[in-house]
Amino acid sequence: MAALAQLNAAALLAREGKTAEAVAVYDTLSNNAGAAAVYRELAALLSVMHQLDSGDPAQLQARLQPLTADANPWRFSAREMSAVLAARAGDKERARTLFQQLADDSQAPAGVRSRAADLATLYGKS
Repeated sequence: MAALAQLNAAALLAREGKTAEAVAVYDTLSNNAGAAAVYRELAALLSVMHQLDSGDPAQLQARLQPLTADANPWRFSAREMSAVLAARAGDKERARTLFQQLADDSQAPAGVRSRAADLATLYGKS
């Protein structure tokens, strides 16, 4: 239950515009070996999400990498964020490829597939 309280506290901080504080709470939870893996991984994902515009793309990509594994419950969100980070880093081809893979993945949620298809098209243009 403590993990849920931390997730909620971080979400409230983020909602109040206290992004750095929210990220710190997410990071603390993501590094807490006593918390269930699903909560640690969600905290890592949310930490990256709140840093997409400002964090170092390579470092954020490294944090997402384990979450993109086929068996990970957060894989589709992690893959989508990986594509966004590739675009932010200027790698349009990688972004397009990642978005297209998501768009073509029948197991991905419909919303993710739809966004990914639109963005694959966008990044496919010169």
